[in-house]
Amino acid sequence: MECLQEAVLGTGSGIAGDYHTNVSLLTKAAQSWMERQEMPGLCFGKLKANLLLNGVLVRGGLLSFSDVILRIHTAPKYCFAACVHKQTHVPCPLAEGMFFADVLRGGSVHVGELGTP
Repeated sequence: MECLQEAVLGTGSGIAGDYHTNVSLLTKAAQSWMERQEMPGLCFGKLKANLLLNGVLVRGGLLSFSDVILRIHTAPKYCFAACVHKQTHVPCPLAEGMFFADVLRGGSVHVGELGTP
């Protein structure tokens, strides 16, 4: 996973250089769990987090940084029936640890910058 020192977010357009119009957020706990799995889940290669979080968020809530305001619009994510983890009944923290957000106010977010819910 590539880590940038700064992400530039555009109002209504997501991360600069990313074709998605929303921002994907992943908890560090979910990322750590993914890294420890011997067998990757179906969505491991599909999920690309723009920002990593220390905690969890609430659908409809806001997340503010010094320049940026995000509105969380999706949580939790759904699991695919074809995923090995779902088929073997392994609890997957991605269901509660992956979020998507719209950019209400654009600007820059820097590594280590704390967001306020």
